[in-house]
Amino acid sequence: MNTLARLRFPSSQRLDDRVDLHSKRRSVLSVRDSDSPQEVSFAFCDVYAMSVTYHHACSKEMIKAYDQLVVIADSEWLRAVQGAMAESSGKADGLRHYRIYLDGGPCYEFISENYEYSKKSA
Repeated sequence: MNTLARLRFPSSQRLDDRVDLHSKRRSVLSVRDSDSPQEVSFAFCDVYAMSVTYHHACSKEMIKAYDQLVVIADSEWLRAVQGAMAESSGKADGLRHYRIYLDGGPCYEFISENYEYSKKSA
């Protein structure tokens, strides 16, 4: 598990978080701070699978991604998606398993080809 980015504020003080689904398999996770006009976004491009796990259903392994976006080099879920893709299209390279856990859950996970990180201030 390698850290790619960290939230600029603790998720325990977030105002909200949301996932917006866009065309061409693009998903954007946005987290807004309650104490400032900051918002951070993680855009996942070419998404093939997405999971949201809430509160007590989150495992100890998921909690290790607390307030940070991590990439998991090898996971059972990643292998399953790659296997399904290899069977149907023959293309399964370049996928990565991304995870971020926010205070108290949820844990967001994406299997996609890449991501972009951005922050905004109002």
